[in-house]
Amino acid sequence: MASNATLPALAMAAAVEGSILGAYALGVARSVLRDRRAVEAARRALLDRAEPILERVAIHLGSAAYDALAEVIRQAASHLSQLALDLAPLVIVDVPRSLPATALAFHLYGDPERAQELVGLNGVSTPLFMPTRVIAYAPGRDLS
Repeated sequence: MASNATLPALAMAAAVEGSILGAYALGVARSVLRDRRAVEAARRALLDRAEPILERVAIHLGSAAYDALAEVIRQAASHLSQLALDLAPLVIVDVPRSLPATALAFHLYGDPERAQELVGLNGVSTPLFMPTRVIAYAPGRDLS
């Protein structure tokens, strides 16, 4: 149990943590996420970070501060869940042989300009030789 001398410091620390968490939630909700996997990862990270901070806010700042911060987190998580519904899913595509990213993008989307998207999703260093199993946005998705 904390002594009476440390209670103001603990309350201040909880207030700072809560403020940072609220700003983080806003940043996550405003970030540009391009696929469901990224949205779910951001949502999970937000909720995982929020839990211990919300507990400290409740203990050291009371229920009003907890309720306000919990509502910010709930709204951000809800926004992310809604955003995921509007995004195309990722699919795994198997091709018989290694192709350049431009050829693969043309084959999947009819648009070789989307080659960089495939390179980024798959983390390849040489777009000339894509793996035979790639992650791609579900065909038909227009990112322009």
